[in-house]
Amino acid sequence: MTDDVIKTKPILETGIAERYRTLLPERMVVVDLGCSSGPNTFLVVSEVLGIVGDLRRRL
Repeated sequence: MTDDVIKTKPILETGIAERYRTLLPERMVVVDLGCSSGPNTFLVVSEVLGIVGDLRRRL
C-alpha cells in the first residue's frame, strides 16, 4: 500500500462507517469520478470495498 492510502484509511473507515450506520443501505455504489485509472485508483477502491464488506459482516 502507498503511504497516502495508509494515512487516509482511518478517515475513510470513519466516514464510511458513519454513512453506513446512518443510512443502512441495501446496496452501496462506489464511483471514482477522477480521471485516473492506475494502480492507486484500484487500490483505494479496493480499500473502500473492503471497509464496506467488513461493516456488513459486523452489523
